Amino acid sequence: MKSTECCIVIPIYHEDLFDYEVMSLKQCIKILNSNYKIVFIYPNNINIFDILNKYNINIKYLEDYDNIRYDYRYFDSIEAFNQLLFESDLYSILNDKKYKYTLLYELDAFIFYDNLKYWIDKNYDFIGSFGFTVNINSLEDDTKFLPMNGGFSLRKIEYCLNRFDTIWGAKLYGHMWEDAILSYNNDMIKPLAHETFDFCWSYNYQLSYILNNFKLPMAVHYYTCNNKMYNYCKNIFNN
Repeated sequence: MKSTECCIVIPIYHEDLFDYEVMSLKQCIKILNSNYKIVFIYPNNINIFDILNKYNINIKYLEDYDNIRYDYRYFDSIEAFNQLLFESDLYSILNDKKYKYTLLYELDAFIFYDNLKYWIDKNYDFIGSFGFTVNINSLEDDTKFLPMNGGFSLRKIEYCLNRFDTIWGAKLYGHMWEDAILSYNNDMIKPLAHETFDFCWSYNYQLSYILNNFKLPMAVHYYTCNNKMYNYCKNIFNN
């Protein structure tokens, strides 16, 4: 039986997926779909089942999946998709379905193993990878602001509803990303900086490997930006 504690939200931006997106998607379904329901969010001008059939994405049971469509303009750019997460009814819909958490899984992420229950039990409001770069000085003081990347992130739905409700109707500008808004909150129940390295890495993979005591995290994000990491993930996927 699927856990109702968490669902896996996967954004699909376009009909023609890149090879790394297909690999990421298949890996996500393989690792997580036995325990958690997959929720696709995608533009209203594409057919999600055509895409899944096109790339031989196996749908064993239709009840294992859910679909939420939005206006195609929200998928035109990173900025537009940030606005969707910021102002849409996504969290309300998931809340109505009685989910406590959602894992946002962008298709430039690659998951190695399922340790999701461990992180859910931590009861954090939000956890992602440690920002966009690793700052050693930031690890020395866990009380400092910890910007976490949202591309592979576990989010408490109630927290997201309350956090965005306080600034509802605002417009995101420049580098005011929705994951920064979620991260920057003194009342947030958050992980210690060093904990995030066991959850996910973004960039700086060699240093992250050292900081995580030579252990892989649950997943990596932006894994295509590094040829060694991409090839490593590809070998795991192919084997």
